[in-house]
Amino acid sequence: MPRKHFPITAPTVTSRLKAQVLAAIVSLMPASAWAVPIPVSNPSFEDLPALGLPNTCGGGCSYAQDFIPGWVNIPFLGLGLVSGQFQPGAGAGNSTYFDSLSDGLTSAYTSTGCVEQTVGIAVQPGVTYTLLVDVGWRKDADPAGMPRLRVNDVYYDGVGTPVYGGWATYTTTYVGQAQDAGLPITICLTSVAFQGNFDNVRLSASDASSGVDPATASPVLRLQAQPNPFGATTLVQFSLARRSPVVLRVFDVSGRVVRTLLDAATLEAGAHEAAWNGVDDAGQRTSSGLYFLQIETSDGGRVERVLFVR
Repeated sequence: MPRKHFPITAPTVTSRLKAQVLAAIVSLMPASAWAVPIPVSNPSFEDLPALGLPNTCGGGCSYAQDFIPGWVNIPFLGLGLVSGQFQPGAGAGNSTYFDSLSDGLTSAYTSTGCVEQTVGIAVQPGVTYTLLVDVGWRKDADPAGMPRLRVNDVYYDGVGTPVYGGWATYTTTYVGQAQDAGLPITICLTSVAFQGNFDNVRLSASDASSGVDPATASPVLRLQAQPNPFGATTLVQFSLARRSPVVLRVFDVSGRVVRTLLDAATLEAGAHEAAWNGVDDAGQRTSSGLYFLQIETSDGGRVERVLFVR
């Protein structure tokens, strides 16, 4: 069972707001029985800064970069943070710390904080989110830090067995909670004094409750908005596996219904679309910001995000 750590700072989302935001989403979890990969930006840290890596430790490696494409530095408790990518070169003396890299030219490191990334998916209750990260501990390491997931200002720690001078896969697990529905998921890679390196970040979502074989399963529905972000009109596109009544609504971030695009209209199987021009049910133009598209059918439902920019 992962250990939970509550930060000193107050949560940024109130309990009342959590209860309001996407309250209707909790019942929309479509059944599935297989792990679905969640895209992670620069997961193996092979994407380098535009100017490459600074040669600060000899032979073409970096120990003072403070910038990793796709990731953000987050210091802990006001302490300084140094992070970057490690790319060994000839004669760099890397065997002092590591016998090998994980499986690529570049890995990541951090000190006294974390490098983090918020992925483009929101929590769905009952879904298991699994983070796998290859962690390399230096030969002189005193392991302090690990891969973690952060949801609603709660940290879920990774579990693994350190291999000094080598690499081991750490696993972090979080099961979506009803009170976290619709909130973002953040990956946080922590270390202290450059002791640990990270590589091959993999995140997936799964729910085995339905017992459906992924080899024979058919998609229940698809939901997306094009364009997204949009400034005038976006087409909400969706598909149905069979004839079904459809409810299609737009919610704001407080959980208030802004616009009902379809109200229990019965549609045939196949592809459909509905237009939204940023106007609410009262005919008033809405303000710029993040909105949620919610579809309900006989086969379940889905929620997607859309950004309106006036």
